[in-house]
Amino acid sequence: MPKKTKIELPYSVRVEDLEVGMYIRLPMTGWMDHPFLRSKFLLRTDEQIAILMRSGVSEVQVDPLKSKLMPRKSAARSVQTSQQPSDSLKRKIDELWKSKKRIQSKVETRRKQFSRCLESHVHRISMANELEKMILAQAPSDSIQAYIDSQWENQPETSDQTNINISIINNTSSSLPYHHGANTAVLSIILALELGYEMDELKSLMFGALLHDIGLEALPQGLRIYKEKRQKSENRARNAHIKLGVELLKKAKVLDEEMLKVVEQHHEHINGMGFLGLKGDSISEFAQIVAICNHYDRHINNPVVTEKRTPHRTIVDMFNLFRERFNNEKLNKFIYTMGIYPAGSIVKLNDGNMGMITGTFPDDMKNPEILLYDPDLDPRDALFFRIKELGDSVEIKEDIIPHTIPLSIRSYLNYTESLNYSPF
Repeated sequence: MPKKTKIELPYSVRVEDLEVGMYIRLPMTGWMDHPFLRSKFLLRTDEQIAILMRSGVSEVQVDPLKSKLMPRKSAARSVQTSQQPSDSLKRKIDELWKSKKRIQSKVETRRKQFSRCLESHVHRISMANELEKMILAQAPSDSIQAYIDSQWENQPETSDQTNINISIINNTSSSLPYHHGANTAVLSIILALELGYEMDELKSLMFGALLHDIGLEALPQGLRIYKEKRQKSENRARNAHIKLGVELLKKAKVLDEEMLKVVEQHHEHINGMGFLGLKGDSISEFAQIVAICNHYDRHINNPVVTEKRTPHRTIVDMFNLFRERFNNEKLNKFIYTMGIYPAGSIVKLNDGNMGMITGTFPDDMKNPEILLYDPDLDPRDALFFRIKELGDSVEIKEDIIPHTIPLSIRSYLNYTESLNYSPF
């Protein structure tokens, strides 16, 4: 007969009977009812047990499968049981509470920032759709120009919330409306500012990026959707969108030279292998920027699920496989700004936890901010941590393709939904 597998289930243990090495789960209470950052963790020190005893917790669940040691009832240990905790224990408890309150304050700030950026994102998409509609309907040229000017003057701020804007673009599980031109425009502005441009220099870049693919609207429906694998005849037909785009803008008397260059040259490669064969400095500065951002967004937001790449994989491929296409300085600055695991990436940590990167920091690449998946917390109470706040040895193990994980986790990490934000 086959040997029966022993099933080890979690069991209850009184706090005074805990041992270092047990993996515990605290009672299902509010996050601010105890000083620890997590409700589930491995006991590594007697000090943690002493803190639990001072926190009013009487009993916890122990998971034997995740524990490093089994409980030893008679084992001697030096846990404080006196009525008055030592000064060092008091200091440690105070430090834990201060850290926890800092995180709570950061969560509240982040929620407000995300809400503002989501509103700006939807506004930008609405603007792009309206501008395209006016151009395709051949609205009077002065009306089109007036609309461009008014939107430029009243555009949402981009530069002060770089990580959040990138996170929204990279959150490919979001239910927000999608507009490739709007995403490319935001990424292009972010990159240009990092390259040293001033915002008041970037009007042509923004609207060129916003409208760079407008020529696709003049093609049959089947050719408008981006696919990596097409017949050569389909690719030739689709490549006509740059010429059609320039023609549409000229008909609408949108004659900004730099904007037209972006539409015409965004598929040019620095090595001369693009659509028109332009090379190096013969490609406009703004078109070089849009080429990078166009490539990135097309790959992470590819409508063909099997061709969609994670932000991390796209960054790696751009450097390893496609860097000859792009200006080196601009590509390196783009990667530096985005980070190796860009905001919006869903990742698995080496401690088994999962989350979505919400912020990267070029001066501290290995310590990004993460929205942590914790099924014990309501998604509306989800917590942001810098990774090193979870432990000095904690780091990213791998990035994850969103559609390969359970819907419940995807929904939890979809910050658009947890904010209860509706674009309509």
